[in-house]
Amino acid sequence: MRKSVSGCSLAVSVRAVSVRNVFARRAGVLSLAIAALLPSMASAAVFVNEFHYDDATSSGDVGERIEVVATAGETLSDYRIVLYNGATPSAAVQYDSDPVPAGSLVTCGGTVRIATVSYPTNGLQNGPNDGFALVDGAGNVVQFLSYEGQITASGGAASGKTSVNLPVSESGSTPAGTSLQLSGSGSQYSNFSWQSSATQTFGACNNGQTFSGAPANTPPSVASTVPAAGTTTFPAAGDLSVVFSEAVNLAAGALTLQCATSGAVTLSYPASGTNVTASTGTALHAAIAETTPAQFDHLVAVHLKAPYFLTQALLPVLADGGRILNLSSELTRFSLPGSSAYAMMKGGIEVFTRYLARELGERGIVANTLAPGAIETDFSGGMVRDNPQINAMVAAHTALGRAGKPEDIGPLVATLLSDSTGWVNAQRVEASGGMLI
Repeated sequence: MRKSVSGCSLAVSVRAVSVRNVFARRAGVLSLAIAALLPSMASAAVFVNEFHYDDATSSGDVGERIEVVATAGETLSDYRIVLYNGATPSAAVQYDSDPVPAGSLVTCGGTVRIATVSYPTNGLQNGPNDGFALVDGAGNVVQFLSYEGQITASGGAASGKTSVNLPVSESGSTPAGTSLQLSGSGSQYSNFSWQSSATQTFGACNNGQTFSGAPANTPPSVASTVPAAGTTTFPAAGDLSVVFSEAVNLAAGALTLQCATSGAVTLSYPASGTNVTASTGTALHAAIAETTPAQFDHLVAVHLKAPYFLTQALLPVLADGGRILNLSSELTRFSLPGSSAYAMMKGGIEVFTRYLARELGERGIVANTLAPGAIETDFSGGMVRDNPQINAMVAAHTALGRAGKPEDIGPLVATLLSDSTGWVNAQRVEASGGMLI
């Protein structure tokens, strides 16, 4: 998608699909352009293929397992099996959750991948009204099956969902070494039917089952985006998001944001999901007219509420005569358009620090604020370090003629936390090399 904001370009590549989002000024209109690549890696049918939960063994059920199959041969390591106890069928509770192994390729007519989750003796509830959910890496419930009666989950991954009760079951007279299996021919769950207990085939082809005609590996599609197609007014600091038609997995570095002015901007986003939000972080750069209540509240939570209540929680274990050093910013001394909300948070930290010094003084605890200038770090996507234009601008406005480096700040932090500065209290110490003086 193209977004008419600040000449920024966002590139997105997803393990199951490749999506390119390009943000650039072009006739003031947001258009959507998607290139779907790597279709061979898209998810096909994944479902429970065999399981065993009850038998006639007097010492307890043996060989209890649940088998999962992927008809396109994809790895199953992102999936989990969540077990439910339906003693109260209308409010079944989760009692176990186990990862599914990656599985092995098996040829049963066509080649599929099969993985088995094994349980200890009596590890699976015997019913009535028990079940399990197959859950993918994004937390989506792929299947919710039950045996000996339907159940509704009251918590866990399948919370609020009602199971599909299977037409087959086992009992205390079922021979050991058997299982309930799907049989038939096809590539989708609906092509097969559950059969009564037969000799176990875990990890291999089921009795009377053939896989054929694997479904087409259709890549996930984009259902919606923020900003939406056609948008012409979108805040420069707004988070970007895309909703996919199915869950996708995002590798490290899958999303990158490049801006004409600020250069590369680091994005934070979940590793997987259907609704993926890419955030530019907490150093909000937006005019007062563009800042949203949600963005402001997020800054408050990160830069004010978190330090306040973290400090509160640590007060009982903070040694008398100890040191507190909070971090502020040079932006509380001078003004740069687009930094109002962030600077307000740092101004609040400076006020908070003075109150800490006052209230904890009787314990001999010293509290100060360190306000670094523009430093060559990862902050704001590393723009001071990595963008030559921004770095030169900072240097031009700094008395010492360069941007700050981490080694300019570290020794000062150590000094302000040392015993030698115990008489420095309730102060704001700026380390900016003399920027904008």
